[in-house]
Amino acid sequence: PSEAFALDGSRTWRTTTLRLADARFLNGQNSGADLRLSVGEVPIGIRRIQLVREGLKALRFEPIEGCELEVFAAPGSLYELEGSADLASWQSLARIRPAFSVSRHLDPTARDHARRWYRLRRPPS
Repeated sequence: PSEAFALDGSRTWRTTTLRLADARFLNGQNSGADLRLSVGEVPIGIRRIQLVREGLKALRFEPIEGCELEVFAAPGSLYELEGSADLASWQSLARIRPAFSVSRHLDPTARDHARRWYRLRRPPS
């Protein structure tokens, strides 16, 4: 169940972010429609729905600048970017709060490591 997003009668565009934990969109439910919006008898207009799978993509590595990462995340949410040299111990590299669903982050400390893995997590509340 998602949190309720109430209409207030202001007739202005509103934005909300819903986190779907462990969501799988496989065209296997509701005759191929995996996302359902229920508003009852109230007429609404939906301008855009954007689905973003949280994660990272390495874009490039420069020996002087470091590693540039593309961050896929819910805008306005807080994330912890972590790095590891061995996949066993992780260090916090930055706390980021992206303004957009796709943003970029430069890790200048990557130049000090022969090998590096990254992960993006939501910090514990």
